[in-house]
Amino acid sequence: MSLAGKVAVVTGGSRGIGRAICLHLARLGAKVVINYVSRPEAAEETKTQVESLGGECVLVKFNVADSGEVQEAFKEIKHRLPMLSLENSFRDQDIRDFDARIRRFLKDDSPFDYTVEPKIDGVAAALRYSGPQLELALTRGDGQRGDVVTENLRTIAEIPSLIDL
Repeated sequence: MSLAGKVAVVTGGSRGIGRAICLHLARLGAKVVINYVSRPEAAEETKTQVESLGGECVLVKFNVADSGEVQEAFKEIKHRLPMLSLENSFRDQDIRDFDARIRRFLKDDSPFDYTVEPKIDGVAAALRYSGPQLELALTRGDGQRGDVVTENLRTIAEIPSLIDL
């Protein structure tokens, strides 16, 4: 059985039977979301093991017995401005089509420059700061709405929680 393209959320996936389930799902090709309440080091260890199998893994901390925490963990928010994507482009016409979509969206034919950065198997996120404080982080999602990943991104040292203004 293949679970390629599927996402599995495993509660208690940081150790014991939960860890074994995470590893099994990763071997079947699922992207694994490990939910934990305590012991972040154990969750990190499971994540490392999943990734060593070539799997993708995300850690989310919330108490599944608290419905408010569950809803907050999987909350989606509308982007202030859409996060547009070039998607896969293999021909010159793909780029021209993208440009036409952008111009229709902007309702503007005036010249402007593009900034294009390669994305190598990762995630795009929009960061919103309120003054100097990181307030909100959203995944690209479908470009219109993204998943709230603020607490997840706070764990990445390279993303500042405070910025100089």
